[in-house]
Amino acid sequence: MYIDGAALTAELEQLSNYLGVETLPFDYSIFVNRFGAGRAYYYDAWPEKKANETEQEFHTRSNKKQLLFSQLNRIPKMHVRTGTTRWRKKFGQQQKAVDVLLAVDVVTHALKGISGHVILVLSDLDFYPILDSLLHCPVSTLLVCRPQHVADDL
Repeated sequence: MYIDGAALTAELEQLSNYLGVETLPFDYSIFVNRFGAGRAYYYDAWPEKKANETEQEFHTRSNKKQLLFSQLNRIPKMHVRTGTTRWRKKFGQQQKAVDVLLAVDVVTHALKGISGHVILVLSDLDFYPILDSLLHCPVSTLLVCRPQHVADDL
């Protein structure tokens, strides 16, 4: 299983807002086991300090991410893979290298026979080339998403 952490977090936040709750409890271990994934990879990025953010605010946000990554790494057969984040005036905080890292891992694992069944938890059209590449690999593929929040081409 290959999880785009930012996409899953955004979905959970939208669902929390819809339900009118501050946070929605989510058990990654149950989620991964529900799909029978033998191994799971969670892709995300370390935060970078925003221009208008105090040190305390950044520290709080950074610690929250560290706690999540630590909890995920404690789940058997779960691996956190991280990219970086850059702050840009026009676009705000943006992840860098995370999508490419996920794509490289998926295709490499499929070609090496490490993954016979690929489960993708993502919604971004940028991942279309992964699905297209997997058509040429001896793997079955499952896309886990909310249909109304995923690019039609996926």
